[in-house]
Amino acid sequence: MLLPLMDNLGSHQIVESLPSFTLAEAVQNTELSLASDKSFNVKNPATTTWVNIAFIIYLSVTGTLLLRLLIGFIKALRIKKQSFTKRIDNTVVHFHQRVHEPMTIFNNIYMPLDWHTNVPKYVINHEKAHVQQLHAFDLLLGEIASVIFWFNPIVYFIKNAQRLNLEYLADQAVLEQSRDKLKYQSALLSHVIGKGDSKLLSLNFSDPLKNRIEMMNKRKSSKWLKALLFGCVPIALLLLAMTNRTEATKPITASVQPFIEKFAEKPSAMPLNESDIIKISSGFGNQMHPTLKVKKFHTGIDLVAKPGTPIFATADGEVVIATSDEDRGNYVQLKHSEIYQTQYAHMSRFVVVAGESIKKGQIIGYVGNSGKSTGPHLHYEIHKNGIAINPSLEGC
Repeated sequence: MLLPLMDNLGSHQIVESLPSFTLAEAVQNTELSLASDKSFNVKNPATTTWVNIAFIIYLSVTGTLLLRLLIGFIKALRIKKQSFTKRIDNTVVHFHQRVHEPMTIFNNIYMPLDWHTNVPKYVINHEKAHVQQLHAFDLLLGEIASVIFWFNPIVYFIKNAQRLNLEYLADQAVLEQSRDKLKYQSALLSHVIGKGDSKLLSLNFSDPLKNRIEMMNKRKSSKWLKALLFGCVPIALLLLAMTNRTEATKPITASVQPFIEKFAEKPSAMPLNESDIIKISSGFGNQMHPTLKVKKFHTGIDLVAKPGTPIFATADGEVVIATSDEDRGNYVQLKHSEIYQTQYAHMSRFVVVAGESIKKGQIIGYVGNSGKSTGPHLHYEIHKNGIAINPSLEGC
């Protein structure tokens, strides 16, 4: 249940902060960019339809199983209301004609109606163990899990193992009182022909029999073995803490990083055709700011070109941001991998939307003079692991 809430566990990166904008501004800018490009049509992805269908199927099955669980509650209450009640050995026992073998439903013990004159003590002790150890809560938790995660087969294995474990605990409670293992096992065999009304929300006396008899005849683990198992827990935690230390993880990260970079999608082309580039007006590094007239660190390169010159993606990737603000004007940010990102600013307009998949060489916008700009040009940046790098050194 908690796993989907852990967003990008262990994969957070520090990236350059981008200017903030309101939702209204984002919607307005997107509408303006789409209106300016008459040939651009937004289509709903086919995957959205399948996701909606899958969600509807999930809700339908979950609702059906939840209804079945509620019906089980109603049936249990009805059986309790219609049953004949008798106190045996300071324990309230319900007798009903639809009950064919001893069982516990929630914290109520049920017996076959023809048993009301003689109920074996070991049967009472077994069912009392279920009640005293609050097994109803374990059973209810298993039922709720199977309703929510019905699509996961592992849930049903856990649910069956849980039922079996509850029977082991009840058997252990009986043997601790009677100590007559053979007699108790014979009693279990004599009741195996009976079948309960329903396994839903109930713990049946004779189910599952084979595993329970095998468990009763197993030799108990020695105290030394139990102590060893408990000792493994702090040792495992200590080893886990040691491997999470910076000095332990740094060599591993350093050795893996070259392989990650080797196969990562890397920007390796110019965002404009070389024939369209008039000049590079500002390079990477400390440059004189054109409007502030002070030296500032320039995180990209400025490519001067005619207004309306097409701008191309320099690698395959996904559109992270496609919007406009006062400083960068119309700009787009692409994510190419967990390592590389690129940014394109001061465009006249863009023809992509956030979340769209992009191929290398695909047009994403056109050169313009939007934002704080002194003339038509493209401001282009490459970020590697969240840090701006010189595009000219990356083969561009």
